[in-house]
Amino acid sequence: MKKNPLALKDVVAFVALLLIAVIIVNFVYTTMVLPHKTFYRKELLYQNYTSLSGGRIEYLVLGDSHAFHAVNPDFIPGTYNYASGAENYIKSFYKLRKVLEEDNVSVGAVLLELDPHTFSTRLTDEANLFNELELYSQFVSLDEVQQVRDDLWIRLWFEAHMPFIGNGKEFGILIKKPEFNEISAAGWLKNKENFSLAEKNASALFNYRSLYENQERISNSSFSYFIKTIELAKKHDVPVVFVSYPHTLEYDQIITEKNITKEDYYARIFTDVNKTLDNYTFLNYYALFPEKDYLFGDPEHVNYIGSEIFSKQLYSDLQTLGPSSPQESQIVTAKRNSGSFYAVYILLMLTVLELGVLLFLLLRKHVKVAQSGVILP
Repeated sequence: MKKNPLALKDVVAFVALLLIAVIIVNFVYTTMVLPHKTFYRKELLYQNYTSLSGGRIEYLVLGDSHAFHAVNPDFIPGTYNYASGAENYIKSFYKLRKVLEEDNVSVGAVLLELDPHTFSTRLTDEANLFNELELYSQFVSLDEVQQVRDDLWIRLWFEAHMPFIGNGKEFGILIKKPEFNEISAAGWLKNKENFSLAEKNASALFNYRSLYENQERISNSSFSYFIKTIELAKKHDVPVVFVSYPHTLEYDQIITEKNITKEDYYARIFTDVNKTLDNYTFLNYYALFPEKDYLFGDPEHVNYIGSEIFSKQLYSDLQTLGPSSPQESQIVTAKRNSGSFYAVYILLMLTVLELGVLLFLLLRKHVKVAQSGVILP
């Protein structure tokens, strides 16, 4: 009977020590490991950017790694690249809500990604549904998370507040410092890879399989949040610009061979967009420079060299193209695509004119020589 109080004290002491250990380990993870993770670094950069800009973003970029790698704000003044790897429209919606309604940031226009893979169920699988809950729980309630993740509330709470659980291997960065991705102050990731040095066809096939094989082309959950995203933009009078990012020739050939069509895909998307938005712009850069493999880091992501070229083109188009009606949007895209044809046509006409002038001068010289009586060889 006398040993029971001592046993109880031992249990209490053990539990207390365990809780203290958990709190310490979690503190170390959240203060020394978490800040090095890409999505967390971007959030800190976003907070710093909006603070320095007085709560104003001219162009807010949302999307997955395509946008993350492609849009370099150094060449598009007033831009913050808020895109992140494997981002689906569930995440994009809550990010935009946070920016507009919680942070009260003034946004000039929002750039939303619309690529052939954008709504693939690959981006809404278990690994990508609020996988960074320690961050998203700061502006998304756990009840809202439960609407898209079939998990117990208590499990979500631990994932949000004890993020070190299941991530023990990440403590390794405290011992061996890895080379972190280079991210600019405005959220752009510098991709230093060179696709021209890779096994291009094998790489393109690998990416295709990752995004399309055994996946549905359009995830219902992602698409419903896409509509909610553009409705949110409309509610706050924020112009919407849809962007399709550059892809390589090898990648396009693979998805064409596999019957991944683009026409009916975009027709389905814009049928619903037209029911929601009166005005928008769609800038399609899918085939901007498909054969220039050295401008890509892999089959579907531009590297930092391609990013500069792309961003300058994007900024030029954003400056000259305002949000337009659905019908005008298609004309704008068509005009932009046909611009290269007219440029070639004008160049040919100038060449013909130049040859004509040269021929005229030669004939004139021959006439003058003939009139002088000199016999030409």
